[in-house]
Amino acid sequence: MSDSMNNARAVGVNPVRIIIVGAIMAVALLYLLAGLARRQIFESGDYLKEYEEQSYRIIQIPAPRGEIYDRNGNRLVANRPRYSVRIDLGLLRGEIAREYSRAVRAARSDKQKEPQLIIDRGMLRENARATVLQRHLDRVNRVIGRQKVLDPKVVSRHIAQKLGLDFPLAENLTDTERARFVEAFSPDAPERIYVDSVRSYLHGSLAAHVLGRLQNTDEVVKDAIPQRALNPQLRDYSYRRKYGLTGLEKQFEDDLAGYPGFELWQVNHLGYLHKKLEEKLPEQGAHIYTSLDLDIQFAAEDALKSGGRAGAVVVLDVQTGEILAMASAPDFDPNKMADVFLQTYAEELNGNDALSNRALEGGYPPGSTFKLISGIAALRADESELNSSETIEKWSPGSPAAKHVGAILPTDKFDCGSVLVVNKRRWPEHDRASFGEIDITGMIRSSSNVYCYNVALLTGIAPIAREARRFGFGEKISLELPEAAAARPIVADPAYKRKTGAGGWTPGDTLNAAIGQGYNLTTPLHVACMTASIARGETRTRPFIIHDPARYDGRIRIDHGGEKIGLSEEAYAAIILGMKKCVDGGTGRKARVPGLEIAGKTGTAQRWESGEKKNLAWFTGFAPADKPRIAVTVMIIADGEYDSMAGGSTAGPVAGAIFKKWLELNSGEGENEP
Repeated sequence: MSDSMNNARAVGVNPVRIIIVGAIMAVALLYLLAGLARRQIFESGDYLKEYEEQSYRIIQIPAPRGEIYDRNGNRLVANRPRYSVRIDLGLLRGEIAREYSRAVRAARSDKQKEPQLIIDRGMLRENARATVLQRHLDRVNRVIGRQKVLDPKVVSRHIAQKLGLDFPLAENLTDTERARFVEAFSPDAPERIYVDSVRSYLHGSLAAHVLGRLQNTDEVVKDAIPQRALNPQLRDYSYRRKYGLTGLEKQFEDDLAGYPGFELWQVNHLGYLHKKLEEKLPEQGAHIYTSLDLDIQFAAEDALKSGGRAGAVVVLDVQTGEILAMASAPDFDPNKMADVFLQTYAEELNGNDALSNRALEGGYPPGSTFKLISGIAALRADESELNSSETIEKWSPGSPAAKHVGAILPTDKFDCGSVLVVNKRRWPEHDRASFGEIDITGMIRSSSNVYCYNVALLTGIAPIAREARRFGFGEKISLELPEAAAARPIVADPAYKRKTGAGGWTPGDTLNAAIGQGYNLTTPLHVACMTASIARGETRTRPFIIHDPARYDGRIRIDHGGEKIGLSEEAYAAIILGMKKCVDGGTGRKARVPGLEIAGKTGTAQRWESGEKKNLAWFTGFAPADKPRIAVTVMIIADGEYDSMAGGSTAGPVAGAIFKKWLELNSGEGENEP
């Protein structure tokens, strides 16, 4: 037995108790050492991340967006520098603290006079910040000549969300304002000039629906910063960036947006920036080259707007399908939305559908432009299809339709009076005229309704609907613009009518469908593609809005996805001859351009819009007629129910102006080559 145990017993202390206490102290020490080791070794990464979350801030810097060009390298959309006055909040801490102390003293003094008063220190602190910032803003206002007043809530929101960023005092400085500021303020003043970039649409509203518009977002790009991969909880301060909302800006957002830069800062215990640790400059987005031709786009928009009505224009390269121009009226100025979509401008646009691209969106009856489809259907119809499901009680006297037992020939003629009576109902000619006996060439020249009525009664709806679908009607067209998905194309047939719950199909439905009315709905782009397809003798045209030179030098074989129309040479020639005569003395004569032979087709239709029936005027055509290069489709919408229009007189001159501009740009190519 040891001396210590003896001594413990000598003084009356239990040795076992000493052992137990020693063991407990040893265990406690081991526990503390284990906890320290766990924190210092095994959990050090977690504590480091927590420290970083409290001490580090990331400022994400948006990249300049890529520019947009036309097919010839003319800039359509660029970026311009935007100057603003901002102030470093970190340099105002002392001034804000003094203002806050003064406000607290004043509040206490007031409370002594009125004990029921409650001192809201949070509100006093918010007001102190706003007062100090307004003081600095007043000085800026006096120099640059403005009268801006701050909203304290805006100040509080900025401090709560973006304390690390300078506070904006005056934005969008003019050159004069910027010069005055630089002259009046020293470089070490808390107020400073800040420059960023803003989208600039160089030609105002030109091609606005194609180019698109932007919208603000405070979202950050999550994968832009390497440190975030190590610690996803790092807090961001991000300058407001833009993203594409419509048109090409939206479709190619990932390409145009570029790659943002960042600054990694250490902050002090109050959250103000203290020391910059790392920096990476942003990378500008990629440029894109559209298929648009600036000169043709100008001509199309000027001609479309000249009548003051709503409408749309599509101009295609017949061979490649590239869109040379696309316009919709009324339009908008995307420059007024490049920074903030002002409420006043939104109200100005409200109600006139200026933001809708009529060339792509919605659905419109194609009117008499569809007679080309009806004519082709009759020329190709199989005998087994002819009028297999439609009952005709009585045709008009003298109608020769009963003479035919198969598909019509291009030389077959119908006696086209001013009206056709079917099932005791009168179906009139479009202008109450009587064209006499005409063949398919004459029908296209004069746009005869009665000819198409006779053909429709002969064939029935099946061949017409089938032919429409061969040419892409009833389908949404694939295009590098998001608005193309908003189209509502419909091919009239019994199945569609049953689907709507409108009852069984009647001969009258067939007559309406044959002249592009009734349930038929399409878009100007569809009609333009049909026109380009007929010009090439095919059934489909695939449109493009992005320019690719390889389509023109033969490196890319363009597969439009269709097939040959399937007409005899005689039949095809009869259709093209009718389209030539339409412009050369027919319903489309106001589209004529000296020195350029144009093949075209006019159309007039009716459309119900907001409970009101409105007329539509159509013209579609291509040139040169015997060696097609360009297809033009124009649609004009009447101002109201009593605004009477005709395709040839209203839409024809718009198309003529576009063909004329194309001829000027392609001097020597207007005449048809042998």
